[in-house]
Amino acid sequence: MSEVGREQEYIGRLYERVDVLREGASARLALELRQDGGTAQSRLDRDAAIAAYDALLKEQPSNPATIAASASTVSAVAASRRADWAASPRDSARAAGGCL
Repeated sequence: MSEVGREQEYIGRLYERVDVLREGASARLALELRQDGGTAQSRLDRDAAIAAYDALLKEQPSNPATIAASASTVSAVAASRRADWAASPRDSARAAGGCL
């Protein structure tokens, strides 16, 4: 096998590994996206995890269609999270240091 062939094989294995890592991050992101409600702290933790997994997925080379789908999903979730905050006066009051 030529040197170029060995390099191509090596790069192919690297991309296979990136695909495995991407699948894992996508699964963890999907798990976080399914969670809703909870306390203000749990929503904050969930939003931080979503942002971290989204950033991880954007760092890795991928199919452009996958990147676009991920971005639209995260945008929809962000809007949902804002609605969670607006719909939860008890947690909002607690987060502001008050009680309800």
